[in-house]
Amino acid sequence: ARWSASWPAPSNFELDADAADGLTAEAAFAFGVEGPERFVRGWFNYTGEPAAGAVLISYPTLRFDLGAPVAVTETQLRASYALNNNSGISRSLEISSYSDPPDLRIEELRLQPEVPLPEEEVQLIARIVNEGLGRARSFSVEFSLDGEPLGTREGSLDPEQALNLALPWTAVLGEHEFTALLVDISPTDADDSDHSATLSATVTDIIDTQPPLAFITAPHENEILSGTVTVSGTASDNYAVRRVEVRVAPNAWETASGTIDWGWEWNTTADLNGRYRIEARAWDGFNYSSSATVEVEITNDDANRRPTARLSAEPLELEFGEPVSFSGNGSSDDSQVAGYAFDFGDGDATGWASQSWARHTYLSPGSYTATLEVQDDEGAHSSAPASVTIMVLDEQPNRPPLALIALPQPGTQLSAGVVALSAAGSSDPDGDPLLFSWSSDRDGHLVTTSSFETSATLSAGAHILTLEVRDGEGGETTATVAVEVRAIEREDSSFLPAPGAWMTAVALAGVSLLLAARRDRSRRG
Repeated sequence: ARWSASWPAPSNFELDADAADGLTAEAAFAFGVEGPERFVRGWFNYTGEPAAGAVLISYPTLRFDLGAPVAVTETQLRASYALNNNSGISRSLEISSYSDPPDLRIEELRLQPEVPLPEEEVQLIARIVNEGLGRARSFSVEFSLDGEPLGTREGSLDPEQALNLALPWTAVLGEHEFTALLVDISPTDADDSDHSATLSATVTDIIDTQPPLAFITAPHENEILSGTVTVSGTASDNYAVRRVEVRVAPNAWETASGTIDWGWEWNTTADLNGRYRIEARAWDGFNYSSSATVEVEITNDDANRRPTARLSAEPLELEFGEPVSFSGNGSSDDSQVAGYAFDFGDGDATGWASQSWARHTYLSPGSYTATLEVQDDEGAHSSAPASVTIMVLDEQPNRPPLALIALPQPGTQLSAGVVALSAAGSSDPDGDPLLFSWSSDRDGHLVTTSSFETSATLSAGAHILTLEVRDGEGGETTATVAVEVRAIEREDSSFLPAPGAWMTAVALAGVSLLLAARRDRSRRG
């Protein structure tokens, strides 16, 4: 055996030839330093006359203690073997000194994704934790599948830390059992009772068309955060959730820890103060869920705040070929908004400029999402763009006309008879021809005309006149006015009824005279 000469000299030597029956043995050893290495040599000489065909087995053993150095360190010990002139297989061992031993255990063994498809490349992951007071300078995890070796991964681990060791596997249809085993731990582990873990998995060829669901349970909407934050939530699926992805938009998606109950760490000190949108989505191997989102506020001490983008547009609905005015004047920053970048959603954008507004004309009908990003005077960009949706129509939608009664004026006292009616001032914003319909709550419908000016006969009394203006495209608007119509005054200070009443009286008189004449003829006859 050879190892570093920086370690103290070995002690407590023990030799045991353990000779087979019928043999005698002699044993001796030596130790010392050769160059940079210490060494220990042991010799075992066996003599005897075994019978022809007999097999005699001896078990020679050399034991000794390595002296531990004052400093916690490690060395490699190389052990070699020889029988007569034949060399055996050498071994190398990692030897560690320690003041406190590690305590490793396999906390979790899982597949990622948890429910693989046939022929899919997946990861078999063992999560190792060190719950001891000392560092595990080296260790290995041996993975097996259905009792057959699958591969080995090595690692080292400080106290109170965890490590994921992963091994790729191409999924095969059927039921499987995976095993992970901790071996070759240096220094020796304080407790070897939890060094193995097993996992059962099923690989099927089911096709799933229903997307999963994802939810963010923490942090809450508009919560104020600082430092390192745990984003957590839940996910579900009719078959299986294979992974959950999280991001602070618009950054790249990252895989969360866990699926049904998941978590993801966000160090907010690496970002500027300001508002951020957290997004999470679940994946079942076939479909992504809709993204769950929450907006939060980051306020770390002594950190520049990201500016906040605000975008408005006028109009939001228009005919193609007409311009739209965009404004970022509502954007804000703890210092100063210095740059604006408008993206109109049709492939055209302004790039960064100091101007907070822009005009743009869309050349094709459709729905467009325009966005605005801003930056402050320290070069920090808004954490998320502001957006508005612009609807560009094939043709202008019909707009209702404007109804206005010019005559009679409100509260006017009119003489009974023919009254002038005027819709002057009425108009249509689309330039459509108009039709005017006048009516009274006392006399009913009066007149319908395409002329702005007309007249109608009103009876004596109080009237509420209604003007209805129609544009022929389905648009209509009304206006009303209240007026008083007086009866006609005679010389004897009595009042004559309105002309309509005269016509009724004349007609009744004519009927009476006609009836009287017929009665006279009948008497004569």
